[in-house]
Formats: sequence, C-alpha cells, structure tokens
Amino acid sequence: MKHTNSLRMLAVATAVALVAACGGGGDSTAPAPVALVPGTTVPVAATTNATEASAFVSTLVAAGGNGGEPIALTGVVLATSETAEPRPV
Repeated sequence: MKHTNSLRMLAVATAVALVAACGGGGDSTAPAPVALVPGTTVPVAATTNATEASAFVSTLVAAGGNGGEPIALTGVVLATSETAEPRPV
C-alpha cells in the first residue's frame, strides 16, 4: 500500500511539473524598435501615414505634456489624408 501511495504522489508531482512547464509560452523576441525621424522623437510612420500621425499625436495628448522632455519636431511634417474618416475624440 505504501508503494502505491508513493507512485501516486510521484504521478501527481510529475503532472504538476508538466502543467507548470507549459505556462507562459509567449514569444521571447522583443518588438522591433520604432524608427524615428533623425534628430526628433517623431516616428517615421507618422510622416507617411495619417493614421500613424493621429496615433502619435494621441500618445502626446495622453501623456499630458507636463514635466516631460520637450519634443523635437524640427522640419517634421506629419502625414494627412483627404479621404480618411476623422477619428472620434
């Protein structure tokens, strides 16, 4: 009987170890860094795509702009679109 309990405990411990080992499983690669316009903090995508430009401005607004570093915008022109629908505010 004692041998059966030991095998049962070993089986349970093995099952727990296998289930714990299966957790996570996320992608271990880091996301690619965002390309910035040289000399600025503006993503290149914001200068070529109106949706990306809007997303960039939204992140600036969400940050509040109080107490942070100044944003370098020298010579940057954000993308616009004549056909895209306006984003809700």
